[in-house]
Parts: sequence; structure tokens; C-alpha cells
Amino acid sequence: MRRLACVILVFILAALPNITVFAQDAAGQNAATFTYAEGNPYLFMRTQDAYVISEILFTDGELESPEDMHLHEGVLYVADTGNRRIVALDLETRDLWVVAEGPFNRPTGVFITRDNELFVADNGNGTVFRFDLEGNLLQEITRPTDIIFGENTSFRPQRVLVDHAGIIYVVSEGTFDGIIQLTDDGEFIGFFGLTNVQLSPMEVLQNLILSDVQLARLVRRTPPTFTNMALDPRGLLRTVTQHSMPNAVMAHNVAGANILGGGHANIVGELNFVDIAVGRYGQMYAVTDTGLIYEYTQEGIYVFTFGGRAISVERSGIFTIVSAIEVDEHNSLYVLDRGRGMVHVYVPTNFAATIHSAIHLHEQGYYRESLELWRNVRREGGSLRITNLFIGRGYYQLRDYERAAYFFELAAARGWYSDAFWQIRDAWIIANFNRIIIIVFVIWLVWMTVKLLNRRLKFLPDLRPGIKRVTGIRLVADLLYIKDFIRHPIDSYYYLRNDDKGGTKAAIILMAVAYLVFLGSFLATGFLFRHFPFEVDGGYAVLYFSMLFIPGVALFVNCNYLVASITDGRGRYKDVFNLTAYAFSPYILFMPILIIVSHFLTFNEQFVMTMGSFALYTWVGVLIFIGLKEIHDFDLSVVWKNIFLTIAFAFLVVVVLFMIYMFWDNLIDMLYSLVREVGHRAIGY
Repeated sequence: MRRLACVILVFILAALPNITVFAQDAAGQNAATFTYAEGNPYLFMRTQDAYVISEILFTDGELESPEDMHLHEGVLYVADTGNRRIVALDLETRDLWVVAEGPFNRPTGVFITRDNELFVADNGNGTVFRFDLEGNLLQEITRPTDIIFGENTSFRPQRVLVDHAGIIYVVSEGTFDGIIQLTDDGEFIGFFGLTNVQLSPMEVLQNLILSDVQLARLVRRTPPTFTNMALDPRGLLRTVTQHSMPNAVMAHNVAGANILGGGHANIVGELNFVDIAVGRYGQMYAVTDTGLIYEYTQEGIYVFTFGGRAISVERSGIFTIVSAIEVDEHNSLYVLDRGRGMVHVYVPTNFAATIHSAIHLHEQGYYRESLELWRNVRREGGSLRITNLFIGRGYYQLRDYERAAYFFELAAARGWYSDAFWQIRDAWIIANFNRIIIIVFVIWLVWMTVKLLNRRLKFLPDLRPGIKRVTGIRLVADLLYIKDFIRHPIDSYYYLRNDDKGGTKAAIILMAVAYLVFLGSFLATGFLFRHFPFEVDGGYAVLYFSMLFIPGVALFVNCNYLVASITDGRGRYKDVFNLTAYAFSPYILFMPILIIVSHFLTFNEQFVMTMGSFALYTWVGVLIFIGLKEIHDFDLSVVWKNIFLTIAFAFLVVVVLFMIYMFWDNLIDMLYSLVREVGHRAIGY
């Protein structure tokens, strides 16, 4: 058997260098005119159209590579970048005129203040220009000279914005410290907001191993820069950032901190957002360069997605390259297509208007009126996540916690469900506390009375001989042997190895029970703690978690036996299997209790589940460690070496199996050709 183990190891190690990996490109299509929303959590479904195309502006080629636009009092101002000018279109009269041109090199940002002043960010000149609406130049703001700004900090304005207090915000290309804040006179104030650096697994490992000096020499990690910004009705800044999840969309307080993503918000986004607009109710619209438009509530809750890119055909409502988005007081959207130099106008349907009204009524505290609208949305658009979420929130505010919890579970809103369940549990405990105390006391009193009377009158049958006969059966005794692993694991493994106690039949049953408990720990726990890697149902869930447990155990048992066979381990194959099965003893005994308890806990008691699960898995790991030492008769250092080699070998097996799966067709063709060649040379076939 040891010789066979060596042969298998040599074969796998020899096969790895000879495997060639090929990459295959995958292409997909973007849906253009449909509206999608979250149905089951993390699963998108098509729903009723939220927005429909109304018209297209600038169809006569007036614009060349426009980068930005701003809607102000019924006039659409556009940064006509290719023609180096700012143009304006009156949306009512359709008059078109040039507001400013001349000093520009590459105007990429435009903004109109409450005082009717025009600000233009010129990326080519590295300047922010200030005009009146007649086109008269009022001010030029160049790179700040303040020492705090930094000698090497870039000042290449991409976008510009002025808040209600007159503070100027500039998004500058290549500036990683945040959005540049300037006074009305152009003096540098500081940097506003900051995005976080997203670390890869390799970078996390580098942080653990390398010193600060080594990290500084290795690579300079810089956070992603802000892409665009907009003001909400309250004067707070909303921003989008590319290549930054889950902070692709942010809402900033006056200190610059992101106030989205906390609590129960559900931030769903893309890595290529280019602009953001804020509607009259505070709802946000973020658009990607490919034309996908995402709508969020002012809290950052995802509503729906529509739009798309024109790949093979050009149609109204789909785009080539999008650079900006605006929204008017009627919630109509204006999307700037830089590639074709046009503006597509979307208008909301009754479906979208109902959703906007329902959200607004809820935010204003009119929960009953909001619930009525949400019920209509649910009838028309199906069981969308946002619908169930706001219905649940409405019932929660009306203190109907039972219904609220029901809809929160449909929406997989675990934070809100926890709050509702806490209220339900608290009310139940208050209403039934006295009754519970009385019932417990009566049960205790009856038990003590029966026990006392039976001691004198002997009217209850003695069950101990029957229990002793049942536990005397070898298989039953072997199954009950798991209790010894809780108290005396070292002695228990000694007797297991010598076949004095325990056995393979019992180990097979225990492994099956451990498998069922493992499934239950994912599928039968309380809703709050039933976290799946992805949302699956029924047989798919059982299959998925079975593929985690069964191959994982089989891989450990086989790899450990093969590694131990060539490192002088004394354990037999059945010993390795038995020790693994009996190592699940605490898991089998206590995890069901934890599963039951999970149905009565909220997130306030989450530590019970976290610490309980951690303790059980750690306990199983310790028992496996002790078992390997006792079964194979290893020293402690050799046990660690054995575990490391087992993990490494298992990893190699997984890699080989994965590659065989990926190139199965090529392998079959190769084997077929090999057989034909051997046959041809050996027997002349």
C-alpha cells in the first residue's frame, strides 16, 4: 500500500508541469430597453418599464465629444468639449446658443450656481473658469499655491461644483487625496472625502509579512479618485467612484464621511460609473459609461436598472459612450452620449412614478398612504425586493411587527428583520413571563413529587436494565462512545486505534449524522444566521453544501492516509476515517442545540452564534490534531508537518482535477490518439 501511495504522489506531481492552460474570452450582450430590479436577493428579474425614451436632443451634429452638462431653470448647458465651447439649449423654446468660448482648451465640466454664474472645468488648461450667463469672464482659478496643497499634487480639473455656501468643489484628474475644496476667491481650503484602498488577497498577505519600509519600497498604494459629483436637495454632496466597491456611490456629510452603506442600506453598483444626478425627492441616478442607469433611494437602497449600450445597432434609448446624466423637477432624465454627441431624454412611467411617490410618502412619515401605493406596485411589478422591503418598513413603523418580519424575510433584509423580531420576542416574553414561571414551577413540583412517591411506593417500572441491554449492543455502544471523546480524547483514540472501542460501522453512521448536521447548520438555522454564498433553494442548496462536505472529508481522509503512508505513519486507512468521524463528536452533540437557539436570537445576540460556531469548529480541529498524533504515533512537530503536507497534497489534487475537468475533451482526444498510435505500432492496426 505504501508503494501504491508513492506511485500516486509521483504521478500527480509529474503531471502538473505538463499541463497547459488556455484562456478563452467570453462576450455578452447588454440588455438595452428593459428594466431590471432585484427579485430574490442578489438575483435580478425583469419588471415593468420604469423609464421610456421621450426624445433625442442635438440630433443635427451640434456637439462634438461633449463631456458634461448641467440643467438649470429649464436650460441645458453642455460642455461641448470637441468644439471648445459651452452651449445652452432652452428646453421649452428649443433656442440654442453659445454661452462661452475662446479661453478653453478642453472644457470637461460645467455647473450653474444659484446666483446664475457659470463655472467651467478646463482639463486642458488646468483651470476653472467663472462666467456670468452672458458669457463674460469673471475669474480664472488655477493651481493652488498653498503649501498644504502639496508640490506634486495634480490640478487638472475634470468636474466642478459649487454648494449652497459658495464653496467650490473640483474633481481633478490624478488627485488621490480627495475632492479639492476652494473658497469663492479660489483659495485652497482642503481635500474633501476620501475613498478607501481595496486590498487584494496578495496585498493583505504582504501587510502581514512585510514591514512598513518594505511595503513603501514595494509599491505605492493609492485610493481610486472620485469620478463625478452632484448636490442633493439638502446641499449634501453625492459622488461616484470607479473601480471601488462597495463605495461606487457615496453620500457625504459635512465632514466628508460616507453616510451610505451603514445600517440596513443595500449598496448595489458597478465599477464604471461616470456620473450621478439627484432628483427632487433625493433619489440618486448613477450612470455607467456603457449606458446602464441605476436608481437608488436617498439612503442608497437599490431601486432598478435600465438602459444599455448600442453594440450592433443604433436605437433611441441606448448609447455608445455615456459621459453625463441630469434630472429635472419632473424626474425626467437627460443622458449625454459623448460618442454620438446627443442627449437622450427619458421620462418616468406610471410604474416609476408610483414607486417615487411611495418612497417619498414613506420618508415623510405617511406610512399608511405609502403602504397602499406599495401594494399597487407589488400587484403590477411582482415581488420585488424593494417592494417587500418598504412594505415591511411601513408595517414596522405602524408597529405591526409580525407582518413587518414577514416582508423583511421576503426581502432578505436581515437587519430590519432582527429589529422586528426583537420587538416580537420582547412582547411575547412580557406577555408570557408569569405563565412560563408557573409552568416551570409546576413541572418541577410534579417531578419531585413523583420521584419522592416512587422512592417509597415503587409504582414506576425500572428502566435501567432495559437501557443497559440496549447500550450493551456493540453498535450502540460504539455510537455512544462519542461522549468519551468529549471528556478523554487521548484515551478514546488509543482504544479506537486498538479496536477496543468504537468501530468503522459506527464511524460511517456518525459521518452521515455529521453531514446532516452540517446541512442543517446552513439550511435549518434561523433566518438571521442563514447566510449562503449565493441565494439557492431546495435541491440546489443541498447539492451545493453536499459538494462542500463530502468531497472535503474524502479529500482529507485519502490525502492524509497517502501522506502518512510515506512518512512512517502507523495508522491504517480505516483508522484515519474513524478518527475523522469521531472528531465530529462535539459538532454532532452541540451544533443542533446551536441551530435551535438560532431561531430565538437577534443580531444583538449574534456573538452567541459566532462564538459557538467558532468554538465547535476549533474543538473538531483539536480532536483531529490529537487523533492524528495518537493514530499515527507522531511527535507534535511531525503532526504539524503531516497536516501541512496533507493540505498541500489536497490542493494539488484539486488543481489536477480542475484542470482535467477543464480540458476533458482534449484529454479524451489525446487518449484516443494515443491508443490508436500504440495499436498501430504494436499490432499494425
